Amino acid sequence: MRALTIRLTLVALLGVAGCGAPTILPGLAVKRIDAWVAPPQATVLQLDTSQFVNLTEREVGDPGAWSVAWTQAWPATGAAPAPPTIDFVLASVLVMGVGRRPTTGYDVTIDSVVEFTSGDVLFATEHQPGPGCPVAQTPTAPVDMVVIASHPLIGEWRLYPVVRDCAGGASRAPPDGR
Repeated sequence: MRALTIRLTLVALLGVAGCGAPTILPGLAVKRIDAWVAPPQATVLQLDTSQFVNLTEREVGDPGAWSVAWTQAWPATGAAPAPPTIDFVLASVLVMGVGRRPTTGYDVTIDSVVEFTSGDVLFATEHQPGPGCPVAQTPTAPVDMVVIASHPLIGEWRLYPVVRDCAGGASRAPPDGR
């Protein structure tokens, strides 16, 4: 709690000092400090169907929690293979599960983690099937797991939906503006 108070105080002071920083939180001026973009080799698991039937946003930082998250990621229909070995002294695993979806055709990808003066923000994309996309009427629960060579303190998880256009046009945001 003390660390959060110090960070918020720092952000408030930066805002009062007129640093001209962009704002991601109303009324708080923040600056981007660093960014990590997930390279393909960072992905340890990406599945269309998992046991994460509710929205799951998790940073895994120890072997016990890793074993649990790995097992939960695999469908209940079969045994999960042994999880990859992760050195949790140097790295952590970020888990994003979007929850139950009504059909096939959904997936999620962790894109990046951006460190702001106000805290770390994880950005992820959920691809959704659009009109004309072939789907099966089978519920799914997509999940993505990536290894990051640090221990970020994710304060905000942002999930951006993108609808696939299977009719030949460009992908677009969903009609409800999410």
